[in-house]
Amino acid sequence: ALGATLGGVAGKKLFAMVNAFFPNGAMVGGVQAAILALITVGTLLYTVAKSKITTRQFRAKVFCVAVGVLLGIISSFLGIGGGPINLVVLGYCFSMDSKTAAKRIIDVNELRVNDVPIVGGKGANLGELTSSGFPVPHAFVLTTVSYDYFISTSKIMPKILAQIKSIDPDSDDTLVAASNNIRELFDKCEIPKDLKDEIKENYKLLFGEKKGFVAVRSSATAEDLPDASFAGQQETYLNVKDEKDLFDKIRKCWSSLFTARAISYRETQGYSHEDVKLAVVVQRMVNSEFAGIMFTVDPHNGAKNIIVEGGYGLGEAMVGGEVTPDTYQVDKSKMAITNKRISKQTWKYIRGPQGGTVKKDIPVDMQKVQKIPDDRVLEIAEIGRQVEIHYDKPMDMEWCI
Repeated sequence: ALGATLGGVAGKKLFAMVNAFFPNGAMVGGVQAAILALITVGTLLYTVAKSKITTRQFRAKVFCVAVGVLLGIISSFLGIGGGPINLVVLGYCFSMDSKTAAKRIIDVNELRVNDVPIVGGKGANLGELTSSGFPVPHAFVLTTVSYDYFISTSKIMPKILAQIKSIDPDSDDTLVAASNNIRELFDKCEIPKDLKDEIKENYKLLFGEKKGFVAVRSSATAEDLPDASFAGQQETYLNVKDEKDLFDKIRKCWSSLFTARAISYRETQGYSHEDVKLAVVVQRMVNSEFAGIMFTVDPHNGAKNIIVEGGYGLGEAMVGGEVTPDTYQVDKSKMAITNKRISKQTWKYIRGPQGGTVKKDIPVDMQKVQKIPDDRVLEIAEIGRQVEIHYDKPMDMEWCI
């Protein structure tokens, strides 16, 4: 609508310029048309620069403005008027957004950082990193539309709210009991067949004709609000081995919205249990030799050093605080390791024979040595530096090799 309006005005000026009988008239019309074009382009560039947004939806809207300008100019020459053109452009805008918002499953390549409302923080950021060329294992995301569809077809929300209402604020036992009952409701309800078929189709796209393991990861739409943090309250499952296991873990991710901790937190903070949604990321599993966490600034003192923490095996042991990782400090300006703290690690998580994770002892001669070679540490740190540049703010992230 904005584009069509501007285009209509520009079209009239251009029309006046072309049909001007006198040189002065042509000059005035041309200057006015040029000024209008500069204002339009300048406004768009200023908006992009200030917002630092490059999402699919924003690009679509910029495209709609451009289309509107073109159609507005054409309509002014044809004498149609801006009303019909405005409706066409508005309809196109809304249809683009509604198609994305209505999808139950979206490939991670289609997602950007501003897609948090439909795929949660984890899903949106994995999509942003993937589209920007960072090394991210392929994934697809069951959006909040899938969650809502499961809740509506199973008709379990009234039962969930009844369980929550039965909680005695002074009794932890009633909280745990309500949580267990709610999670059993999810386990007893089958995922609708049409949604199962969509999941199977996308699952096969991850591996082709081969079979492979996936990580099933919760991605809440309210993980990092300005006044609250839901991060870490929902569950992740590693080395999920087949379709049957996948369906089970998806339901368990959904039901992890109602752990005792999550229920208690929302009750304390005053958030509605019906408003918090959950997306589920299904991602190719990396059977990692080393894994850990990275911070692009020192989390203890804010110094502009990259901190790489890591150890043997799957990263779950480090993320969950079960083992003490090696810590490497990297000077961000020189990209050189300036400090190391090597920790003893006696066991690691590996893939179990039937999927999942199991503990494995580490040979004695490997327990106290540096886990990750220096060149690998610097390679990881450089990726972190590039991610920070991309987001234009300090970041923390999980990594694996």
